[in-house]
Amino acid sequence: MKSSLYFGLFAVFVTNELMGQGQVPPAQKRMIDSIKKVYIREAAIRSVSLRQVMVSTDFVSNADINGKLYGNNLFDGKISQIRTSALVNVPVVAWGKNKVTASFSLFHQYFNLVSNKVYMPADINVHDTAMNKVTVGVSASFQRVDSLFGRRVIYTGSLTVLSDDYRLAQKISFLGGMIFQLKQTRTTNVSLGLLLNVDPAVNIPVLPLFVYWHMFPNKLELDISLPQRIGVRTALSKRSWFTFGSAIAGSVSFFRLSHAVLPADASFSSVDLKTGPGLEFRVGKLLMLGVNGGVLTPLTSRQYERNEKSNKYFLSNNISTIPYANITVSLLPF
Repeated sequence: MKSSLYFGLFAVFVTNELMGQGQVPPAQKRMIDSIKKVYIREAAIRSVSLRQVMVSTDFVSNADINGKLYGNNLFDGKISQIRTSALVNVPVVAWGKNKVTASFSLFHQYFNLVSNKVYMPADINVHDTAMNKVTVGVSASFQRVDSLFGRRVIYTGSLTVLSDDYRLAQKISFLGGMIFQLKQTRTTNVSLGLLLNVDPAVNIPVLPLFVYWHMFPNKLELDISLPQRIGVRTALSKRSWFTFGSAIAGSVSFFRLSHAVLPADASFSSVDLKTGPGLEFRVGKLLMLGVNGGVLTPLTSRQYERNEKSNKYFLSNNISTIPYANITVSLLPF
């Protein structure tokens, strides 16, 4: 979940208030739809995840890496990575206070490992390795905006399938829950939420959310979305913005292993903390270009048997904090 989800849903709130429960004349409906589109595009400018199409590439420089197999030192070396993520959001249907969206994702990771020292027997090959891994995903999401106890509430649910083989669903997960809006004005948004994460690899199935967004008189925006990100943003012009903050990002890929002491089907997951500045530019009506960078701190890097909990890993990597750079190209909602 991103905090800017609530900016997008604010457009739905405005539309619901304007339309009420009765019939709306065609001319008024066109005006309402136009107002709604403005709000949705403004929300998408603040958040890449709300855009119709997004392609983002991370370039991660050589980092020190120490790998451990079942808790024992396996190798020391250097690793460099190039990660590309692509996302396409497709509105499917909307009626009343409800909306269904389909999303298609692709994650490509190229990594180059150079081993300086190998501790384990030579039959486990961790010598110099270059590899490409691709994970594709399909998601179906449902959202309903309603009220409860006199407060606006967002009900949300998303079913996601991930795989690197079109013939097989290698991971199926569900994320759903409710988010209460405590305050919403033109300059401030405060929300609390609780999500249920049904995922065979997740150790904590319930996730609390806290969202705070505020625009100060000088137009500086503070965006806090815990536990995912915190940052500030300011406009340099009508078509350019500067940001600075920290955000958590994760990835999943799949492996088929053929060693006797290792599981045949394995998942590999990583969680990183990215911190640094960024610049974004709006080109034309829909195109957004972004560049950012800073330091990347790997929090976890683990391999475990598919459908097991991620804390039951057989391979773990300790990777040093390293510089990174990112380029993003995206399209605002059509």
